[in-house]
Amino acid sequence: MNPTDHLIANMRKLPEVKWDRMTGHPNTRGKAYGWIARPDGRYDFLVLEWQTIGTLPMMGFTTSSATMSAEFNRRLFGDGSPHEPCVRIADSPLAEAEGRRR
Repeated sequence: MNPTDHLIANMRKLPEVKWDRMTGHPNTRGKAYGWIARPDGRYDFLVLEWQTIGTLPMMGFTTSSATMSAEFNRRLFGDGSPHEPCVRIADSPLAEAEGRRR
């Protein structure tokens, strides 16, 4: 399977994601950005990152969805690794980047 087809096949494993934008190129490396609708009418984000080294496609993702993170891990990688909490910049030590303090 060529890298683009591999990427598309993996994106299709996440039908809850409404894919929006991308950077890079599907055959080499890049990121795809998408949104996951929540029951409260808001959205969580998902960033799918990929890189092809030789013929080996490598992939990872970041999401703000605590409810879907382990399931996406299972679908893409066969394991249900737990969600790594996502916090707002304004609620973190990085708030000073925007001139705010916690």
